Amino acid sequence: GHTAEKGKTIMDNKANSSEKAVKKEKMHISVLITIIVAVIVVAAAFGYAVWRNSDAVFENSVAVTVGDTEIYGPEFSYYYYNAVNYFLETYSASGLLDYLGIDTSVSLATQECSFDSEITWAEYFAESAISNIEQTYVLYLESQKAGFEVNQEEIDETISSYRTAFEENASENNMSVDDYISLAYGDGVTWDRFVTYAEKALAASQYQESITDGISVNDDEITTYLNDNPYAYYELNYRSVSYSYTADDEESKTEAKSNADKFAANATSEQAYIDLAWANLAEETQTQYEEDGNTDYSLRTGISASSVPEAAADWMLSSERTEGDVTVIDNSDANNYTIYYFVSSALKDYKAVNLREIYIADTEDNAESIAAEIMEKWESSSKTEDDFIALVSEYNPDSLTGGLYENVTADYMPEAIDSWIFEDGRAPGDVSSIHDDTEGSEGYHIVYYVSQGEEYWKYAIRNSLISQKYNEQYTSMAGNYETTQN
Repeated sequence: GHTAEKGKTIMDNKANSSEKAVKKEKMHISVLITIIVAVIVVAAAFGYAVWRNSDAVFENSVAVTVGDTEIYGPEFSYYYYNAVNYFLETYSASGLLDYLGIDTSVSLATQECSFDSEITWAEYFAESAISNIEQTYVLYLESQKAGFEVNQEEIDETISSYRTAFEENASENNMSVDDYISLAYGDGVTWDRFVTYAEKALAASQYQESITDGISVNDDEITTYLNDNPYAYYELNYRSVSYSYTADDEESKTEAKSNADKFAANATSEQAYIDLAWANLAEETQTQYEEDGNTDYSLRTGISASSVPEAAADWMLSSERTEGDVTVIDNSDANNYTIYYFVSSALKDYKAVNLREIYIADTEDNAESIAAEIMEKWESSSKTEDDFIALVSEYNPDSLTGGLYENVTADYMPEAIDSWIFEDGRAPGDVSSIHDDTEGSEGYHIVYYVSQGEEYWKYAIRNSLISQKYNEQYTSMAGNYETTQN
């Protein structure tokens, strides 16, 4: 089994699979609000050392006050380690943790934060904890004032999944559940207190979801938003060649501008542009491109307008733009003059995907045979969506909505899954067992294709507008409470 090693999560494989399912259901691929009230990471043992060497808050001291509600040391500790563990899990999965330079073997109170050199990592996570405490309690207290009825069954199921994970991990490490939780979240955090804190966070999350579910967005609002913020929703096809210059060297800049203007004047057709671009390369570079099979190096396809210099994006997205238009733009940030040849622009109109998934981690005993067993059961069933949901319940029992992912966008899922769900000809009811090696997702993903969702650009804009409206409502609610750190 896993040991309580500093810097390593001590969740066993089964618990990790269970936690993945819980977080997946909560995320629901919907509105991305900054609050993380319901993402309760089943924690890392190194946190004990971090807490012991930082400015601890004690059992009976008030750490934070939200309105008239006092949050004591153990609850602050719970939120602190939620922030630490969520951060470490996120950045470990993306491979960026080493880049940030966090050393989990020593106190975070002695390490400078990579995001802000004026504070330590301990102070950074303390600020995150206070922010999450404030958001949780604002929503929780407002839900009580509004008489909001929580889905207690859903909360109980989630708490039960955490209990199972704690029990299995505590057993793996020859500890009691309370000792394990205290090690993970700090002195004073027992199972009973964990339940109290988590229930409030989950209730707050449900209230938040009820608010966002009640927010409507009409087509006129979507169109207006698109016109005001087009860059993220358009893809561009174009050609480009650049002439660099030295900053603050007028002679160099003048020469680059002259060369770019001459190139543009001679680019009277797409083929002329291609020929000029090729002739502009050094012979050794031409040879390299030929060896790579890329003799049309100036062409750029499927480029998001948000990743192109703003002046160039504005030019290509102009209603006056037609195929074959050419211009020269000074990209001063990159110190070059670029000759752009416009081919086309289009909204990102591919449709998002709704799917269901069963996940079997590689680290589970006999993962491959379990995945094969699932597929055998599927093949012998009536092959309906209900049949697949039944398999989700059997193999991922902690899944709260039958393994459902809604409105999955391109590049969100691991590459192997992404390629399958967006493959031409994919149809409702298709099922595949896909093995993935992506860090944090290693294992077998048995995927059921449900249907196409909304066009990406409409879905993305709708979510942005819902987020904006929610944040306005939250800001108004938060104005009823003063948050102070003691």
